[in-house]
Amino acid sequence: MVSVGGSLRSLSGDDNHAEVLIEGWPASEFLSELEVTQSEGDALWHIFEPIMEYLGLRYAWQRHGEAVKMTLERETPE
Repeated sequence: MVSVGGSLRSLSGDDNHAEVLIEGWPASEFLSELEVTQSEGDALWHIFEPIMEYLGLRYAWQRHGEAVKMTLERETPE
């Protein structure tokens, strides 16, 4: 998401747990051009679920105002 205009606000983690906070994506101007609401645009964050499941990772995301926090965890910690 950072490569398409979002801003990385924080990144932390270890071998079993990681969190990333991305702000400003999708941009409100982008959503307006597509005539899509923020909640409709947020559906995009779900595209990572099957990828992470395939990789054996638990994935969750949560909106925090203009930012989205993504959390990744190993299903079986090492």
